[in-house]
Amino acid sequence: MNEFSIRRLTPNDLLSASAELQQAFKDYPWEEDWTLAEATSRMEELLSPSNCLALGAFDSHDNCIGVAIGRKMTFNGFSEFILDEFSVSPDYQHQHIGTSLISQLKTVLKEQGVSVLYLVTRKGYGCADFYQHNGMKNSETEIVLEERI
Repeated sequence: MNEFSIRRLTPNDLLSASAELQQAFKDYPWEEDWTLAEATSRMEELLSPSNCLALGAFDSHDNCIGVAIGRKMTFNGFSEFILDEFSVSPDYQHQHIGTSLISQLKTVLKEQGVSVLYLVTRKGYGCADFYQHNGMKNSETEIVLEERI
């Protein structure tokens, strides 16, 4: 198992986190062909809101190998967190890095008074199994709707 640490992402991590995003989604099951410019643009968009909370997992050379990025939102009487991006580089998967990222994220969210964590993932890709293994479950009250425009 490789050594890693988890900390908040900073603006200095932008390129490393962008490269991680590009790598994480290029192979099965996603097979998405992100350019580094597209991944960097997405990271800039994700990291720009004032309510953003972003954690990164880093190897011993301080390369970003995983991210958990989302937004803390105030709702009627409580705070919720929408996890917009979560990934671990393929070379580092199955080493408990994703589980550690989720665990650390939950710790930080609890400290900030967040009581609900939401995320959207694709069906049939195995990701739901990972999230369920880490305590998430299908919402009894919410559904995701989409329309391609």
